Amino acid sequence: MGEERQSAGDAIPAGCELIEVHVAALKQLFNAIDASPFRERDLDTDADEFIVGWAREAPRGALLALLVSLDRDPGPVDEPAKLRDAIHAFFIHRARITRSRLHQLLASGASVFCWGWCS
Repeated sequence: MGEERQSAGDAIPAGCELIEVHVAALKQLFNAIDASPFRERDLDTDADEFIVGWAREAPRGALLALLVSLDRDPGPVDEPAKLRDAIHAFFIHRARITRSRLHQLLASGASVFCWGWCS
């Protein structure tokens, strides 16, 4: 049987593709020069690439879960929820930007195609 882990966050559903990150402090996950409030901060580039890279290795359509292990005891009772919300907000924002860029690219590609084809 697997090792039981102490968790201060949400329960991890069975069958999830588990992405595990280990840091000494939560601030290591976030961009050090970002002065935004915690919930609105960008993830550190290395943390972002690590999480996304691991997610890309997961089977298509798999449920993903992120487990952040710390070198310290759990902090304030609301810390896991704040971390979860900050990471969700980062990836939601990133998805919106990516979707917008794709739409712009497709729109410019369509006008170039029409211009070249219609002339």
